[in-house]
Amino acid sequence: IKLRSYPFEKILTISFLYVLANFLHKKEHAKFCRLTHFFTFEAKKKRSQFRVSRNNH
Repeated sequence: IKLRSYPFEKILTISFLYVLANFLHKKEHAKFCRLTHFFTFEAKKKRSQFRVSRNNH
């Protein structure tokens, strides 16, 4: 492992971001899941509508 290619600050920043992401993940997980489910549901709905309108034409 070359220490010059990986400065201490970078490692510190990455670990800090990882911890922060972990914390936010635990806190906002339910909200995030709800959002993603909503978006996937909307996308599916739009896709099915598009398919139906395309079949009608």
